[in-house]
Amino acid sequence: MKNKVTLQIDDEVADQLVCSTLEVSINYLREDIKKLIKKKKLAPYEKEDLADCQKNLAALEQVFDYYGGNLK
Repeated sequence: MKNKVTLQIDDEVADQLVCSTLEVSINYLREDIKKLIKKKKLAPYEKEDLADCQKNLAALEQVFDYYGGNLK
């Protein structure tokens, strides 16, 4: 027998969950960027990783701001 659990949350709680998840992802990307920038010479794949991290960071920061997050 399968038991179903239904959880209802309001919009404010959903926004808080999104912000929390985005904040964690933003922090991980910032750490990755710092690590890559500190390297003296980047392999081609690391250059791509750095560019991708920077693009993704900018996008996540915009979404975070949209959901009311404060990066400062």
